[in-house]
Amino acid sequence: MEKQLLAFIGCLLLVSCDMGIDTYEIHDVSKKQIFRPEVRELFLTSRTDSYSIHVEGTLDGDAEIYVLSPNADIHKLRSCTTFDNSKMKKGKVNVVFNRSGSYKPGEKPYLYYLPCTAKKGYLKIRLSFSKYLEGNGKNTQFL
Repeated sequence: MEKQLLAFIGCLLLVSCDMGIDTYEIHDVSKKQIFRPEVRELFLTSRTDSYSIHVEGTLDGDAEIYVLSPNADIHKLRSCTTFDNSKMKKGKVNVVFNRSGSYKPGEKPYLYYLPCTAKKGYLKIRLSFSKYLEGNGKNTQFL
C-alpha cells in the first residue's frame, strides 16, 4: 500500500511539472543565437502538429525568431523579412507565436534567433512542442 501511495504521489508530481517546455535567455540580442531543443512529450505520440514560442523582454530594434527543421542548413545566410509572422518589434516584447509544424518526439529542431536592427535588450524565450503557451493575449499570432 505504501509503495502504491508513493507511486501515485510521484505521478502527480510528474504531471504537475512543466514538462516539455524549454527556456532560453538571450543577453546579447545583437548576435544571432541558435539553440537545439528536444521534442519531448509527457505521453509520447508519433508526431506533434504544432509548437508554441513565448518571448518576453525588451529590444531597441526589430528581431525575428524561427523553429527550423532538424535537417535545416543553419549556415545558410538568413536575412530579416518584411513580414510580421516571426518579427518582434522595438520596445517591450511579450508575444506568443503558435505555429503548425510536424516533429517527432526525440527530434532536435533549431530555435533560430535573428537580430534585424536590435543591438541592446534582453529576451526570455519559452518553447513547447506539446501545448500552446500563454502571453498577454494581445500579441498572439497563429499561423
